[in-house]
Amino acid sequence: MKNFSLKSFIAAILICGSILNLSAETTLQTVDFETANSGYTVLYGQTTSPDDWWERAAPAQIAPMDPFSGYQGSYFFYAEDTDNGRTADDPCYVTLNQINVAGYTNIKIKLLVAGKNNIGSSLELEEYLRIQYSVDGGAFTTFMQYMTPALNAIYYSEDTDLNGSGNGTALSPAFAEFTYNIPVTGSTLQIRFMGNVDQGNEEYAFDYVRILGTEQVLPPGTPENITIVYSSSLPEFTWSAAANATSYKIYSAPDPYAVFPAGWTLEASGITATSWTDTNASASAKKFYVVVAVN
Repeated sequence: MKNFSLKSFIAAILICGSILNLSAETTLQTVDFETANSGYTVLYGQTTSPDDWWERAAPAQIAPMDPFSGYQGSYFFYAEDTDNGRTADDPCYVTLNQINVAGYTNIKIKLLVAGKNNIGSSLELEEYLRIQYSVDGGAFTTFMQYMTPALNAIYYSEDTDLNGSGNGTALSPAFAEFTYNIPVTGSTLQIRFMGNVDQGNEEYAFDYVRILGTEQVLPPGTPENITIVYSSSLPEFTWSAAANATSYKIYSAPDPYAVFPAGWTLEASGITATSWTDTNASASAKKFYVVVAVN
């Protein structure tokens, strides 16, 4: 710390560090199926009859087979007897548009899911709904799936260990929200739903898919090379730009040993330049200053 005497004005600089602003979670993508093919594409889509379906649906389109409640908006994506007219066990797909996730961490997916056996008989073990991800255009990897936990089950369940048998939360006719982390380490992300339902009385649906992430913020460096010049009877400060800084704050106090920041006065904030003039300075007062980089 150095004392500077500028004519009758006495000032001092206490070189300080930085403040890192934590970022809030951001929604990077939303697909709600309210508009056909908006934000997604369908492969092997079908709407042959109310009980042969792999496509978005309004309740009236699939009535009276529709057992669902709690969906968002007027449409959801619906699956029933998806192998109609095709080889049994052939999957169908819904692929969301690719998004940019560079600079984001803690990527996750939130969605609404519902499902049941419409007549209460047993589900087939090979039926599933899989959620997959692709990073930077690579192969799709399954990170969650819903399957029957046993041959006599009437509801699909989360298969949290991906071993082909439901062991988690069971789906019901009421849509429920599920959240899953996605282990993304690249720049782009694409989500795909892969499904297979063999019978006309077995069905599930999903809706309101959201991809979220937290923007990665780099900590700012420390302002350096701070100088004072005397300009128009007022002290003008300059400093070298700090790495990753988006703005600067200036604090002052009559006592350099005051607790920071409680014992200091915030003179200015949101400074985007690397200079600042204290227009409140008094020629008879001694002030100590702190320059803080912010990101």
